[in-house]
Amino acid sequence: MKKILLLMVLIFCINIKAKNYGIDYMPIENLDLKTEEIKKYHFYKENKINAYFIEGENPNIFKKTSDYYYSDYSEWQKEKPNLKKNRIIEERNVYVYQQYKKVKNIKIEVDAENESILEFAFLVNNFSVNNTSFCNECSENYYMYTSDHEYNRAFKIKNLSLSLNEYYLPSEIKFRIMFNTEGIRYRIFIYEDNFSNVTYEKEFTSDLELHEYDIKDFDIKYDSSENFIKYEEDNKMMLKETYKEYSYKDKYYLYEYIMKDYYPTYEISLDGYIKDENDFIIEKKYYYLENATIKDKILITTENYDLKDYIKTTLPFETSSNIDISKNGNYKIKYIFPNKTIEKDVQVKTNNEYIKSLEEGISKKNDEIKEVISNKNEIIDRLENSLKTKDEIISKKTVERVVKKENPIPIILITIGAMSIVFCVILSIRKNVELK
Repeated sequence: MKKILLLMVLIFCINIKAKNYGIDYMPIENLDLKTEEIKKYHFYKENKINAYFIEGENPNIFKKTSDYYYSDYSEWQKEKPNLKKNRIIEERNVYVYQQYKKVKNIKIEVDAENESILEFAFLVNNFSVNNTSFCNECSENYYMYTSDHEYNRAFKIKNLSLSLNEYYLPSEIKFRIMFNTEGIRYRIFIYEDNFSNVTYEKEFTSDLELHEYDIKDFDIKYDSSENFIKYEEDNKMMLKETYKEYSYKDKYYLYEYIMKDYYPTYEISLDGYIKDENDFIIEKKYYYLENATIKDKILITTENYDLKDYIKTTLPFETSSNIDISKNGNYKIKYIFPNKTIEKDVQVKTNNEYIKSLEEGISKKNDEIKEVISNKNEIIDRLENSLKTKDEIISKKTVERVVKKENPIPIILITIGAMSIVFCVILSIRKNVELK
């Protein structure tokens, strides 16, 4: 409202002959003179984010594509991995072995008073080997029956010791034994170097079956912290533990997420960006008419003029005209505003033409004076000749008057006339010189 009041004051202050021109609408909040609704949109650029996920483990905002890859197999582990979609699980057996000590001496003790053994054989790689043996409370010729043969007659072994000629791995040794009586306890001891430190041993109870024992059936009697892990069976080592290990690989799909990077403000259009049709605002603007007051009759009477003196406005503008201030006449002036151009008539009425004519007259007189001065010598010569001629005439007339005794009045008149002419010429020359 303050701005409107200011415009009204300006209108009344300007010359009553001035005319108002509507130029442009300017925004105002409280005066509903003109309204305009502008729809502005939120613009954005698309930034594509790619990531690989196991199917079903992707965030909801990501969309699955057809591209995929398999991961490398994981490290082997004891714990079986969880089942997942497209997961491939491999498994393997793990064998923990302990290195056997080579042996050379063997002992068997049987808790029986009478003949009870139908068969007892000591074999290395399924063959009998050379050995030295001794036995306490054994049947006569017992060594004949300690071989890989079937016998139907029982013999007695109470305490039998065997000393082999070479060292052998325990896995190479087997025992075959059969009793004809049930419930007899017997023990087998295996030694490394001598019969003092037991390396492997086991206690058994007889039945009526033929039994074949190897090192797996014995207990280790020595300490060994060194274990060997293998992934297949090895009969040349002692198995301590077996378990399964697992390794897996997963199938990863490529997922995409298009992130919208929004421009910070709402715009009508924006190069290089995508319009979000669902995200917009509507701006409503109100306008009032901004005025420009220009004098109806523009008269320029002086060279020091300013075309801006004939207009009152708060709008920016420029001027253009064809005015020639040196010549009186009618011209055109243009007041150029951003949205409108107003053309007005201008009258130029100054003293420039009169001053110019005076200057031209003075210039002409000056030229004339210059011409007179340039010819002054000639004029002076003419005057001198005229004076000389006058003197001759006077002298001649005097002689004639004396001789003829004529009346002297005419001669006097002629002389006065000639002198008057000379005097006028001299005055004219002096005047011209003074003007110059």
